[in-house]
Amino acid sequence: MDYPVTFARHFARLLWLVVEEPDNIDEQKASLRACVATAQAGAVTLVQSGGDIRVNGSGTVPKGSAIKTLADRMAEHGVREIATHAGATPGDVLTAARLLSAPRTHGSTGERLQESGARTVRFVLEAPAHEAGVGLGDFDLVPDDVIAAAVGSGKPRVTPVPGPTGATTSAGKADHFAALPAAGALDALLAELAAAGDDTALEVLDRVASAAGALHREASAPELLKLLVAVIRREDRAGPDTRRYVAMVLRRMISSHGLRLIAALLPRRAVAHTDIALVLTRTSAEGADAVIDLLTQAQSATDRRAYFDMLLTLRAAIPALTHMLGDDRWYVVRNAVELLGEMGVTDAERPVLTLIHHEDERVRASAMSALVRFDTSTARSAVLAVMQSDDPATREQAVAAIGGRKPDGAAAMLLRALDQEEDAGVQRAIYAALGKVASADAVRRLIDAATPAGGLFRRKPPVQRAAAALALGDARTPDALAALRALSEDRDREVRDAAERAIVNARRVGPEVTSVFAAARPS
Repeated sequence: MDYPVTFARHFARLLWLVVEEPDNIDEQKASLRACVATAQAGAVTLVQSGGDIRVNGSGTVPKGSAIKTLADRMAEHGVREIATHAGATPGDVLTAARLLSAPRTHGSTGERLQESGARTVRFVLEAPAHEAGVGLGDFDLVPDDVIAAAVGSGKPRVTPVPGPTGATTSAGKADHFAALPAAGALDALLAELAAAGDDTALEVLDRVASAAGALHREASAPELLKLLVAVIRREDRAGPDTRRYVAMVLRRMISSHGLRLIAALLPRRAVAHTDIALVLTRTSAEGADAVIDLLTQAQSATDRRAYFDMLLTLRAAIPALTHMLGDDRWYVVRNAVELLGEMGVTDAERPVLTLIHHEDERVRASAMSALVRFDTSTARSAVLAVMQSDDPATREQAVAAIGGRKPDGAAAMLLRALDQEEDAGVQRAIYAALGKVASADAVRRLIDAATPAGGLFRRKPPVQRAAAALALGDARTPDALAALRALSEDRDREVRDAAERAIVNARRVGPEVTSVFAAARPS
């Protein structure tokens, strides 16, 4: 497959859309982009002869409904050739398609093209031709309303032609997909794509893209997902030339709206998450943006978890997440920080460091947790500095972050902080963190903190002992469980109650813990 054939297909597709789907501006713009991108490779001449389209004086383009429409329209307007310069402009290509889409009037198509001022596209008529005009400039600068005005809103008359299955349809609707029974159309098209070789895949891919456009409009996300997955897998086994065309087809099939439809399937248990991941990964930043957008708007914890888990696999989300750290909404910043922390994106360390002073305590806590997860020298220094803060609540956040992530050396950091800590609330937070770390040193310190002291004047506050007992329940080591059994008979009611709660919670983890309790029970 070479670029003249590719241009012919894209131009025929554009013409078909202008004729049959004048309101489908997104698809028209996608086809126009593809035409312009292909035209950068060199000049193209499309010759109409006997209902066939030949390119650059050589091979005939295989017929599909769009190519048939192009041949019919050129014949109706008396156009023998359409010649484009290398680097044809979007405006000229679109003007040529619009002129061919309209019914023939008194003036010739060539004359109207001349009046438009086009310069990079010209028509060669059966009669003497006039040459061509100015483009609308760079495509990215063409507003939607200009494109809409250029393609027009009226739907020209189309002469009925027989469809490939024998049905009579309009020229634009005579494709195989439209003629199949609705119930089996998609599966049949997918089977045809899977079986097609590189020499026959192009026409099938065009029909797949048309089907995807219909599914976009109907918001049929599961079916659209099946189509995209099939095309991506076809891309993986295509030859170099065909792979380039498949990539163009994928760009036509994919839109931000379609990606949102597909990403919105994630919270459903029955959908194939691996297929969704394949599409979102293939679409890179666009796929990641769709998931991020849904995450920030999700109302339920289940939905948020589904989107959160998917983003952990999408490395293309990192730039967008890093940008979100500067958002004015606290929950957006928190979501971004947590994701960057889970993904271990140490490149985001510098902006995350600034968030430990954020006005919202939830953001500060998430930033602290992310830094502990990064576990770089800079991040550790920042966390240790926070643990020396004058504000007890800030120190508690740092302690909770260490307990939640359990980095290397966590027990030593927490024990050192406990030796220096005077605030009772922060001490209890350290106990809770030590219970999560559950190292031998951490458990010994918790047992010591929970055990009553000898002597009247050395009595430990029951609330502190109770906090240490609850932390032993989180540790669930044999030594911790044995200590809890003893504490369940303590003189202080508050400590006894805490020990009993810790035992109940620890037993919930499974029978192996229950057996440890049985072994620790005194005879």
